[in-house]
Amino acid sequence: MMKTKHLFQILMVFFLTYQMNGQIKWGVQLGLNNTNISQSISDDYRDYNYPTKSKFGFNLGIVAEYPLNDQMGLQTALLFTQKGYQIDWDALLKREGMSGSVDGYWTYNYNYLALPLHFYYNIDNIYLTAGPYFAYGLGGTSKIDATYTNDGSSDNAKQTDALQAVSGSVDEDAFVDDESDIPVIKAYNAFDVGLDLGVGYKLQQFMLKLQYSIGFNNLTPHLKNAAYFDPNNLKKTNKGFNISLVYYLTK
Repeated sequence: MMKTKHLFQILMVFFLTYQMNGQIKWGVQLGLNNTNISQSISDDYRDYNYPTKSKFGFNLGIVAEYPLNDQMGLQTALLFTQKGYQIDWDALLKREGMSGSVDGYWTYNYNYLALPLHFYYNIDNIYLTAGPYFAYGLGGTSKIDATYTNDGSSDNAKQTDALQAVSGSVDEDAFVDDESDIPVIKAYNAFDVGLDLGVGYKLQQFMLKLQYSIGFNNLTPHLKNAAYFDPNNLKKTNKGFNISLVYYLTK
């Protein structure tokens, strides 16, 4: 938390200093996310090892750009962004050797307030960008609405659970909802950090950006009073693409 506090202090000094010089360029961003997770799950937690596929979300916020010279500079933003994943029902049925089919979805939606810090290199209005991002969870939802059909009979599952972004440890009862028809992991680590790699094209006051993000922090929190639980045995990290349009308010 101290590192995050110091980071925000540095950014405030940065913004205030260069805004006075009139060199910083401000804008607004709106984009579409296509996200998933990377998983590393031990046999002890096989019940939570679902095959996943990507889901869509959006990002929205304020951006700032500070040119160091004609070709290089810094970009940052304060964004509301959605991440998460879907359960891949077809892959799950195939893995379990089950016949039949599933019509519907099960999505985990994670909401974040994100702060990317990027360095860019400009070649004829083509921007190559790279740098870290820092994000803090704002909660989310798990939504299930699916029907399993086999040999003419069907079974429907429909439930919505609120997800909690937590800092530090969490009680086991708050981690997994065992009372629901389908157990849902209800808590995830609030703090996330990762790496962004991207390319953009700037035309007058518009920039179109394509970016790939790799998360480093495990989404699984520590559990209180669970001496034998190791979060690394249930490791999940964010990843995904986004395409965004930026409109600069200043030239």
